[in-house]
Amino acid sequence: MKGDFSRVTFAVTKHFSRVLMQQGRVQLDADWNEQTAILLHYLRSLTADLIGPHAGPSENLGFEIIVDPARIKALPLSEKQKEQLNQTKLPIVIGKGHYYIDGILCENEHFLLFNAQPDYPLPKDKNLDAGTYLVYADVWERHITYLEDNSIREVALGGPDTATRARVLWQIKIEAAASGLNRAALEKQWPALINKWQPEHRRGTLKAQAKQGDKKSTDVCITSPESSYRGAENQLYRVEVHQGGENQQATFKWSRDNGSVVTGIELNGNELTVDSARGLAVGRWLELTNDGEELRGEVGTLVKIKKIDGDILSLDSADKPLPKVAVPVGEIWPTKARLWEADQKTITEKSNEWEVLVDGVQIQFQLQLPTQKNQYRTGDYWLIPVRVATGDVEWPGPAGDPEALPPQGVQHHFAPLAVLEMAGGAWKFIDDLRWKVEPQREAVK
Repeated sequence: MKGDFSRVTFAVTKHFSRVLMQQGRVQLDADWNEQTAILLHYLRSLTADLIGPHAGPSENLGFEIIVDPARIKALPLSEKQKEQLNQTKLPIVIGKGHYYIDGILCENEHFLLFNAQPDYPLPKDKNLDAGTYLVYADVWERHITYLEDNSIREVALGGPDTATRARVLWQIKIEAAASGLNRAALEKQWPALINKWQPEHRRGTLKAQAKQGDKKSTDVCITSPESSYRGAENQLYRVEVHQGGENQQATFKWSRDNGSVVTGIELNGNELTVDSARGLAVGRWLELTNDGEELRGEVGTLVKIKKIDGDILSLDSADKPLPKVAVPVGEIWPTKARLWEADQKTITEKSNEWEVLVDGVQIQFQLQLPTQKNQYRTGDYWLIPVRVATGDVEWPGPAGDPEALPPQGVQHHFAPLAVLEMAGGAWKFIDDLRWKVEPQREAVK
């Protein structure tokens, strides 16, 4: 979540049940946000414990995968959907209803065409080879600001944003599979598929600390007097994977304010017209992107600010035009710019050298398993609170020997939906992989 937060305090292992406000005390965003996180963790854990990793109610079982032409023709589709259907060679329709994935409620209020998912903008139809395919759901939470949904702003305030939102997104995807795949076979293959999409032990780890002096304390309760965060303000640093890949291939970018400075833009050559230049500065970097790129998990384009004149920004591109970005037809790019401190840097895993960011804050990428290469995924991130009062970062572990932590997100959740077969230029339905749960009592009549 790239919001203007002081820090993120929720930790599963602390087993807190609620946050208790006290009279006459300062109110912090972190406390309110932790209360929400505690409640969400409880509700989603309870749901998953009761119904399993994925299932839906029998009376409103959602996300049926429909490929039969006769059934699709009989569905109550809108005129726009019928027009889209006529332009689709191999139509797949996603059924409406509810489904729970790792305890997260996924809702689909209308029948939807696979190639017209609102939260998964796709290019034109891809030519799929004959064979067996697994259809599955990919679920995650996206941070929503006024740029993504202007309705969350209160117009009576004259424009400023207040609170932001987190939104559950589901994306229905297709993966080539081995012939003969069915529910029984998938039970054995599913853990390996999840590990392929989101490696549990290969996502890399990060250490963070403030610059250490020559003398290091061995007492975990004592901060070394030579520790030195030299910034003038409390900050929430964000280290985020930019280009995914393995060690020496992946890159990262970072921000002192959790990547929360973002503005709507219009691009004209090497100049940007921004909705607001607040927080922007010459010499810092902007990531040009749009909703489509973010929803597809694609990286934005990083450019350096050369000059600021009111709401007009000149970009330092060495007198060359910005690279053209391939987006689906009809998609506008770019629509927003997010501020970062520097250009992307290559991720190098070292155990004895530190990457210096600024004001004494240092990070170190490390192998999670020495025998396997890490796989860094675009969008994965770590948050590092730094405080003036202590002159240090808030990070687990003793001074001089911080713990190596896996990414704090983005966490994806998956569920199998169906098996299809492509043969003779048409879809054939093989197996329904959804699970359903019956209500514990009948409705009162």
